[in-house]
Amino acid sequence: MTNKPVIFETIKHINNYNSEFWSGRQLAKMLEYADYRNFETVIKKAKESCKNSNQSIQEHFVDVTDMIELGNNASISNPPQPTINQS
Repeated sequence: MTNKPVIFETIKHINNYNSEFWSGRQLAKMLEYADYRNFETVIKKAKESCKNSNQSIQEHFVDVTDMIELGNNASISNPPQPTINQS
């Protein structure tokens, strides 16, 4: 058996309300998705499963926009990424 739960713990975040959450981009990288766009498909399916089981998508997934710093002291928005909440 692998130590995947331990790996998940290493990228876990805790917000100001002491709730645990995971970054979609970090999860994609940890799960070895070469292209984040492929992982977005997985997140969409997870959201659909959440909806189909009468769970609140907003309670489990939050879209977050990252800012990327450019070399000329400018920044741009990275496409939104989900954060996955533990409920």
